[in-house]
Amino acid sequence: MRTMTSQKLTQRGFTLLELLCTLTIISILHSVAIPSFQSIIASTQRDALKQKLFTLIQYTRSKAAFQATTVILCPSTNQIDCINDWQQPLMIFSDTNDNKRRDNAEIIDRIEDIAQKNYQIRWRASGTSRYLRYVSDGSTVYQNGTFTLCPTIDNIKYISKLIIYRSGRARLGRKHEIKKTDCK
Repeated sequence: MRTMTSQKLTQRGFTLLELLCTLTIISILHSVAIPSFQSIIASTQRDALKQKLFTLIQYTRSKAAFQATTVILCPSTNQIDCINDWQQPLMIFSDTNDNKRRDNAEIIDRIEDIAQKNYQIRWRASGTSRYLRYVSDGSTVYQNGTFTLCPTIDNIKYISKLIIYRSGRARLGRKHEIKKTDCK
């Protein structure tokens, strides 16, 4: 004779309460994580832009000193004239006739497009703001100034500076040197 054994039915799925708790936890984590992630992205973009610009400045200075000639770093759209829009590709060339523009005989050493959609690059200098010019001793010949990296979001903690001395030395700006009005 056969006896019937009872089989327990196993529950598969979630209760409504479990589902609501899970969704609540996910939404809380989402509201905390997304702003933090955006902050990480903004600071990483700033640091990458700052490093690229700093490297180009150092390269321009060392090229001028090693080749004992005048070398210019400037934005250009036509690869001849230097313009005042630092969002454009940056050109480095030896200005052998010292006319502050590239002639056909002067070879472009590098062209770099470092612009980012979330940052604007501003160059304020005691001379012109169309270019940064280094001479054979690695100095800028009375042209000191500041590159300011201005974020499109209105937050002072993402502003950054690169300061150029007349001696040609470049350094990163310190926190106490950065003001919100630098990007106005």
